[in-house]
Amino acid sequence: MADSLFLQQRYGEAIPFYEAAMKEPVNKINAQGWNRLALSYLNTGDYQSALNNFAKVYQINPLFQQLFVNQAKAYSALNDVPMALA
Repeated sequence: MADSLFLQQRYGEAIPFYEAAMKEPVNKINAQGWNRLALSYLNTGDYQSALNNFAKVYQINPLFQQLFVNQAKAYSALNDVPMALA
């Protein structure tokens, strides 16, 4: 359900489904799920929650594609230019 809502760009509706799914033990190492949760927060303007979840993606897979670009978008939205450029 979460992925379907995400792909429809219904990010606010997807968040609770991703939150519930990420609590499942099998998903604790699901970098894609954490990334989509973070992107959902990013796209709803909750930049700090996005960054918190991007940190989880980094812990699972520091080479996750687009991770640093997505983090930079969140830092930029928070007007934290030094972190956005880091």
